[in-house]
Formats: sequence, C-alpha cells, structure tokens
Amino acid sequence: MTRKAIVVQFALLLSLAACQTTPAPEANTDVAALQANTGAFALNTAIAAFYEQRCRAKGIALAGGSTNAASEAFFDRMIAAGYTRAQIESATALVDPASAGQAAIEYLEGRGLEPGSGADRLCRSAREEIAQGTAVGRLLAS
Repeated sequence: MTRKAIVVQFALLLSLAACQTTPAPEANTDVAALQANTGAFALNTAIAAFYEQRCRAKGIALAGGSTNAASEAFFDRMIAAGYTRAQIESATALVDPASAGQAAIEYLEGRGLEPGSGADRLCRSAREEIAQGTAVGRLLAS
C-alpha cells in the first residue's frame, strides 16, 4: 500500500467513526437477580390481581389501576437498574406459570387462606397486606 492509500483509509476510518452514535451504556449482566426480581414481581402481581378481582366491590383496587400499569412500572425500575427491555422480556418468558401458580397458593395459605375462604376473609387479608406494606400490598390500594 502506498502512503497516500493509507492516509485515505485512515481519513475514511475517522469520518466513519465521527458518524457513530455514542454507544449505549453497558447492560446490567446480573441475570440471576433479574430473574429473581421478575419471578417475585410476577408472583406478587398475580396475587394482587387475585385480591383485586375478588374484592373490587369491597374497595380493593390495583394501585396503578391495572396489571399493565404495574408491569410498565416494573419494566421502568429494571431499566433504571441497567437492564435492557430485551433482557427483561427474556426473564419474563422464563417464568413458569405452573410453578408461579403453586407459589401463589402457598403464599395465600401462609396467610391463613384456604380454597373456599369467603370474600370477607380474603378481603381482610388484602387490607392487611396493604396495611403491612408487603410486596403484594404495595400493588394494592383501598
């Protein structure tokens, strides 16, 4: 290569570099933490929605107005923590509905609820969740 060809290639390289946008900050790579947060969020949201559906007439609502609003707020928090939307969507896809459903049953049983618990008991539990500021309770409003 001639000196002139090298200079021309270097100039082209510099001009291409000038066209590059600023790279995005590195994504958070703690995938295990993201999966744990996503699983916990899915569980808590499912339980909150369960309470809301059965206790709406007794004044229990979802704090953000809907599960979609809660999901967007979760995505916003995870993005603020450095995760990409694609990472969050991948973690969400890994949530096993059957396992989450079983975990929700165990959670509610741990609060003294059983299949067939009446609406009064269920809604009292929802109000307790709100008053105690549990992860589920923070997703509810009364």
